[in-house]
Amino acid sequence: MSRLGAREEGDASGSLLATRQSPKEVTKMSSRVIGAILVLAGIAVVLVTVFAESLGIGVSSGGIEGAPTSPAFGWKQWAGLAVGLVLALAGLAALLRQPSARPRT
Repeated sequence: MSRLGAREEGDASGSLLATRQSPKEVTKMSSRVIGAILVLAGIAVVLVTVFAESLGIGVSSGGIEGAPTSPAFGWKQWAGLAVGLVLALAGLAALLRQPSARPRT
């Protein structure tokens, strides 16, 4: 193996080691990413649920073509609203959670 080849291999492995993160950093970043995804998913569920009738999702015609629909907030919308809020709050908790100062054994 030439000297240049050995140096290139050393540089490559050195740069790989320099970019690796400790398991704590990976876990912390992962919980933040998961938290952000949960917040966005929760907000999306809430918005789709609240504007379901405007979007034409689950609108019942009442059996008569063109009859006005009930403007009431249905039970499925309440359930969707609750699920969306729980998702958003769980994501927010994951985003704001501080890592423990105690090392785990």
